[in-house]
Amino acid sequence: MSEISQYLTKSDKYEQFKKLINEALYIVSKFGVPLEGMTQRRLERIAMAFLAVANVKKTNEWGKIDNSHTLITREIIRYSDIHFCTFIYR
Repeated sequence: MSEISQYLTKSDKYEQFKKLINEALYIVSKFGVPLEGMTQRRLERIAMAFLAVANVKKTNEWGKIDNSHTLITREIIRYSDIHFCTFIYR
């Protein structure tokens, strides 16, 4: 991916997570989802939900997206907690 927009400008996430989240938001925006005017936290949550249903944990896994990976809401939250250290679900 070239020239990825920096959607997260103020985030305390590790650089590797910020890069992955920005890549996810770039893809989501290319699907036509309007991201303008959303808070940083909302953008993070959108990206992490997308990453969970795509089953992507690292920037080099975009070519391995699993379209049969279906999750319910709790599983999306658990995925974010485990792979992105969000600690929403306890």
